[in-house]
Amino acid sequence: MILVADRCSMSPVTLNEMKTTIVGALSNYVVIEDEQGVDLSVSADPKLGTLYSVSVPVRRVKPQYTQEAGFFGGDLDDGISMAWEDEDDSYPMGT
Repeated sequence: MILVADRCSMSPVTLNEMKTTIVGALSNYVVIEDEQGVDLSVSADPKLGTLYSVSVPVRRVKPQYTQEAGFFGGDLDDGISMAWEDEDDSYPMGT
């Protein structure tokens, strides 16, 4: 965490608070496998500047937000589609 703080000019305490806030926001929608497994990294991109990446081990989506509950599928008002094509109808996996 100290190396990350050095690269982005944030104190380790502030980075830990950011990580806690992100985990709290995600916890509204998913069950997190292990909060100790959450990884926050910082990198620099010449075009975009500082990039923050967070890796969160997710156990599952909370039942009220699943496809069966009618949360997924269709298009949102701003044109973003939440539907995906998958023969076995499983949830998409990301990194």
